[in-house]
Amino acid sequence: MPNYVLSVADGNEYPISSLTQIGRENTCHIVLGDPLVSRLHVTLWMEQDALYVRDEYSSNGAYVNEDMITPTQPRKLSVGDQLRVGNTTFSVRYARVTGPAAPPIPPRHAPRGAAEQTDIAFSMPRPFPPRPTQPAPARQSFTWRYVLLGGLALVAVLVLLGGCALLAYFGYFAIR
Repeated sequence: MPNYVLSVADGNEYPISSLTQIGRENTCHIVLGDPLVSRLHVTLWMEQDALYVRDEYSSNGAYVNEDMITPTQPRKLSVGDQLRVGNTTFSVRYARVTGPAAPPIPPRHAPRGAAEQTDIAFSMPRPFPPRPTQPAPARQSFTWRYVLLGGLALVAVLVLLGGCALLAYFGYFAIR
């Protein structure tokens, strides 16, 4: 099973061997301090020796070879692809293989008087995030809301002023 690496132009490399999340949130595997990056921006995972990426409804989108990824739709990555998240561009490549590593040989028995070792450190991959059950509602621009609200207010003021002008013209406000 091939292992992939995301490399950045500054020399940083991030191995991808299981579920990996990229975002601004400290709970992500790869944390980017970029204001254009969402708290949880994209998720990468391995499936049948292939690497996939999914945009997690990020505000500014994610791009593979400058082609925007559709949110929640998995996109297969190939070696040489460029993944852009905010202002950071990752290059997808295979991890360097330095040779087969021999598995550690466990001791046949513990030395006398040695307590059983229970503080072994290991990391479990985070569970795959649940997919949304329904598509996200289409975003509406706040600018258009303010323009429409302002236009309605202007029409209401003009109708009110026009009505007062008509009443004054016909003498309803005249002193009798």
